Amino acid sequence: PEPETPPQEEQEPPPPPPMIYGRLVYVIPYRSPELVQKIQDLQVQISCETLNLEVHSRSALSSRKLTQEELEDPYLDILTGFVLIDAESRIYVIEGIAEGGIKRMMEGIPLTEPNTASSKLLMNSQVIWDTRYYLNFGPDLRRIKLRGKLSKILMKPDLYVKQKVSEELMNTLHTLMEIKRCERLKFIKEFNLSPDPEQLDLLERKYGDALTREDITGKPTKARVKLQDLTRRSSQNEPEITTQETTTLPREEETQKAPKKQKHKLPLDCKNPRYSALLRTKEPPKDFSKLHRQKIKHDSEVSKSNKPLEYVRMEPENEEYYIYSGQKLNYTEVMKQKISAEMQADPSKFYASSDKFLSLQWPVVDPDELQLRERQKFNNTRLRYK
Repeated sequence: PEPETPPQEEQEPPPPPPMIYGRLVYVIPYRSPELVQKIQDLQVQISCETLNLEVHSRSALSSRKLTQEELEDPYLDILTGFVLIDAESRIYVIEGIAEGGIKRMMEGIPLTEPNTASSKLLMNSQVIWDTRYYLNFGPDLRRIKLRGKLSKILMKPDLYVKQKVSEELMNTLHTLMEIKRCERLKFIKEFNLSPDPEQLDLLERKYGDALTREDITGKPTKARVKLQDLTRRSSQNEPEITTQETTTLPREEETQKAPKKQKHKLPLDCKNPRYSALLRTKEPPKDFSKLHRQKIKHDSEVSKSNKPLEYVRMEPENEEYYIYSGQKLNYTEVMKQKISAEMQADPSKFYASSDKFLSLQWPVVDPDELQLRERQKFNNTRLRYK
């Protein structure tokens, strides 16, 4: 008989992860130095106290690496997440223990004003998660700065070409835009608006830009004052520069004076009294612009005096005339017809614009009138015009 094998004990399934994690979503304008500093200081303080760091600063927190035990500890009460920065807004996604660091953040930064499209603080202690998504980013918030606005990136045609941008990265960008548009925190959980950390890394490599001091702290940088600007202001008797501007200069540059240039040659005698006397007796140079204007004025007066007065003045109001040369009844053609009528009244004379070329003779016959007469003549015959 075969030996009886002892019955194997059924392994119990692992316990479900605890529903203890909360989340905060802040959407604020890019230039919000006070709120940015407040969020950063409170997040640094909570995480540094949990990790028992002697110095509570962002540099100390960013240099601290989590151990394997801390990564596996589900009750590690630190605040993790990321910040998406572009030219118009900042999107904070912060996660942590709901009854720990998240509660302290909600008490430290309460909602005092109603949310708007450009500034909103989404918080709700009843909305909790069972997973931490961004613990691998470290104890400090991951800051991702885009080269352009998020809305402009989503409008680029290249984003929807799979050979250039993966579908996962495209969905991550749309998820970030939906987070920016959300009005309640429960919508973020119901629609699973949690960008994947690996896709956020890919987003930073493809569309990211270098961080500046203003991106991190929210405070605009002050322009440095150069030594040349200081000497120029002092020479022009400008008001004194405040201590806030001069503190950026080293002390050695303030006290140092430019050395005087030494001259190794005797000064030259550049005076010539004979030439100066000649210049005083010499006629001033001609003003050709003024002479040209006078010539034009004289020529226009001569031209106006040679023309008959009836051809210079405007036509009476009861007759039609036009100023454009492409039209039939333009002013020039009407005047030509009047001159031709005068020439036809005197058949003993022949008029021309030149005494050498017959091609410049003045037409005394109206070709349009002749063609009209011919049409009328043959209108009722077989030879009528079509």
